[in-house]
Amino acid sequence: GVDLRRLKSLSPDAVPADGLAHLKEIEMIETDGMFLRATDRGRMVLNSVIDALSPDTGCVLFGFVLD
Repeated sequence: GVDLRRLKSLSPDAVPADGLAHLKEIEMIETDGMFLRATDRGRMVLNSVIDALSPDTGCVLFGFVLD
């Protein structure tokens, strides 16, 4: 998983809230407020999950685009 506090300290805009919410809704990731981890479903498409959270690429595969 990823320590969200550490990630946000390195780059405050690194993890867009709308992207997290959507990926949680479709059960690709789970968070406990401190850590973000891929679910079993998310691990099968982990490259796409990472792309979805990337501020440079966004994600069309899961039905949304991040700005």
